[in-house]
Amino acid sequence: MEDLAKAIADAAARKIRARERLMKKTHDESVRRQRRSSSHLDPLKVREPALWSYDKSHNPFHVRARSASIGHAILSSIKSGTFAPLPPAGFRIAKPAGGPRTVTAFAIADEVVSKRLYTSLMNKNRARLSAHSYAYRKDLGVHDAISRMQADWYGEHRLYVAQYDFADYFGSVDHEHVWSTIHDLKFAITRTERQLLKAFMLAPLPTLLPSTMPTSSRSRDRGIHQGTTISLLLANIAATPLDREFERLGVSFTRYADDVVIWSRDYNNLSRAVEELHRFADISRCAINHSKSPGIGLLTLPEANEAEFRTLHRVDFLSQSIGLRTVSISERAISTAKKTLTAYIYNHLLREPSKGTQDIKRLIGELDRDYVALIWQLRRYLYGSLSEKQLRRLLRGPLPSMMSLGGLLGRHPLVDDIEQLQEFDAWLSTQVWLALRKRAELLREAAGDVPTPAPWGYSQEQLAAFTTTSTRGLRSTVDGRLPSSVRMSELVRRAVGAHGTRVATHTASLYGWS
Repeated sequence: MEDLAKAIADAAARKIRARERLMKKTHDESVRRQRRSSSHLDPLKVREPALWSYDKSHNPFHVRARSASIGHAILSSIKSGTFAPLPPAGFRIAKPAGGPRTVTAFAIADEVVSKRLYTSLMNKNRARLSAHSYAYRKDLGVHDAISRMQADWYGEHRLYVAQYDFADYFGSVDHEHVWSTIHDLKFAITRTERQLLKAFMLAPLPTLLPSTMPTSSRSRDRGIHQGTTISLLLANIAATPLDREFERLGVSFTRYADDVVIWSRDYNNLSRAVEELHRFADISRCAINHSKSPGIGLLTLPEANEAEFRTLHRVDFLSQSIGLRTVSISERAISTAKKTLTAYIYNHLLREPSKGTQDIKRLIGELDRDYVALIWQLRRYLYGSLSEKQLRRLLRGPLPSMMSLGGLLGRHPLVDDIEQLQEFDAWLSTQVWLALRKRAELLREAAGDVPTPAPWGYSQEQLAAFTTTSTRGLRSTVDGRLPSSVRMSELVRRAVGAHGTRVATHTASLYGWS
């Protein structure tokens, strides 16, 4: 725990930089909106985080300024065996499948201790965890889990697959089960580490924001906090006995925290694995959510006839949909992407015309500048940091040895369902084309004789190939070509084939590893 004060200062500085980036992003969006509008708009504001009002231990400016004294106090309490994290705050986020999830936020300094404890224990005990557990690890992640399933399933014509969901895994897991598992696995853990682990497990239930830190609170005797780094290791430890049973039975499985997919050619083996899953639920006190657990099904090819069993052609797992031959983006993730892109289209092309506040100067010079700004934002969402020109050059030429691909497809590097991506591109092209047409109608109704800049009146095919020359400055080429998920997917798959999934956006770091 040496240099604890510096680690606390660094953690606070990272939060300050994140805050500054958010403020700049908000300011830039305000400037863009003002450019499009002929009337004065109040600038967008960034609210002070509710965590700062909860307690000053969450305010990074306060923590950075006092990192030396905070670090000294924590180190003294660790050495004396009296360390206990401050009562945490909590906030609720919506689960993808519906309902709220409470996420815990510990004080900045406590989270530094949690992260260091995680790193120390994980480095010493990685081999004791299952190789098929992919959550919250630096050596394995989401893409590895999907890759395992893709490799195992490809070439099969039918597989028995079981999917089960725990009702409240983090909030329910039994502490005695965790400690007995640590003992049975012969975990390498020092006395100090054991004391710290116990302190985080007993930390009281979070106080929901907006509120202030309570003066007294009761230790929890069940469940682990979802939101702090050490809980990620505890979640994996708790499920390791289940992993061992699956391996003993000879079934294949992939587990990401409490999301489990089990498969086998043999129905009897899979049935025994499901029985072990229910037994684990009883021992760990983590109830199975039967309403959200599809149970056992027969995974077949889409063209196969209905079988004697409940038949499915795809399994949704970690925002992807995996079949026996292809990997797709899940319908839920596609829906989220469409909502985001629809908002971009509305903000750039229709917000001001619909309110009658469009700045007509944005249309002068034979180019609709708001359309160009939209294309740049669509491109960032689909391509990450790549321009259309860079993407096409990488598709034609050699790939650099060190590269990182972002955007929607960078987060889903193993997707190879080209038909789905073609449909997505067609949807995007249609939405942009319809919005452009509506924009022209609104502005002509409101202002009468308005300029007709490019690309008004273009067909969808023309929008896909649209480039023009700027009328300003050096008269450089303006690339207004619609981005394509099919093109980006081709590059991502080529890069993954050459360098592995490390080139893709790393999504395993749920709580932001430094």
